[in-house]
Amino acid sequence: MSYFRTLLEGLWRIRYYILVSTIAFAVGIVVGVIVWEDMAQQVMNEFGDVNEILSMGALEVYLYILQHNLFIAFPLSYGLGITVVAPVIIMLVNGAGVSALVVYFEATTGIPAVFSVAAMLPHGVLEVPAVILAASTGIDFGVSTWLKVFKKISMEEYKKRLKQQATILLLVFILLVVAAAIETGLIVMASSFYNV
Repeated sequence: MSYFRTLLEGLWRIRYYILVSTIAFAVGIVVGVIVWEDMAQQVMNEFGDVNEILSMGALEVYLYILQHNLFIAFPLSYGLGITVVAPVIIMLVNGAGVSALVVYFEATTGIPAVFSVAAMLPHGVLEVPAVILAASTGIDFGVSTWLKVFKKISMEEYKKRLKQQATILLLVFILLVVAAAIETGLIVMASSFYNV
């Protein structure tokens, strides 16, 4: 079976998990707007010193961003997926973190939130779906594993699901690689614009 057919079958099979992950992310966005003061500082602490990141070379910035995104996406898929609920919680937190930063920057700089959102769009259109797919794959991995443990699906079906998950995660990886390149370009442009 071809990669694309396996990918499409897998995406169709996990469509409800994609919906759950998307809803969790959207709810997180709303929560982040409400609790932005507490959340924004925690998110900024996670990233470290922004000036240090802006002073890195383009390759260092790219690898930093890619490592960070992969560190979120792949534990979501297999490491935490076994719990089934952890990927949903992480999507809530991720959505909250994004919106909290947007509100924080508006409150501290006076730059309207719409500009922050617009600045995130070039890489966000790839990164957000990639993380949603990673979380959805994680939920599927957990559900499939528990179904296998309790003998509700055969080993053949379980292997088929793992193969579909692997094809989805390859897509996630590709999306994150491209998103990190776009984000790096934006950061390099911003740092040269602000002479950092």
